[in-house]
Amino acid sequence: MNQRELQNISDFFILGKILDFEKAGGHGNENFFISTNSGNYLIKIVREQYGVKEKNQEQTFLKHLKENNFPVEP
Repeated sequence: MNQRELQNISDFFILGKILDFEKAGGHGNENFFISTNSGNYLIKIVREQYGVKEKNQEQTFLKHLKENNFPVEP
């Protein structure tokens, strides 16, 4: 994933112009910390090789973030 691809994602979610980015840890996914002119974000790219169990865990994780008032775009 390069900066242009990350910027396309940022544009889609209206996060702003990427000023800086850093690859974050991850096993099956690709995760990036990005800084934009409107704030700091984590972009998590979920890979297709996941099965039902992993997708359910991902949904639980997103639900937990939302319940704790952490802004999330599904």
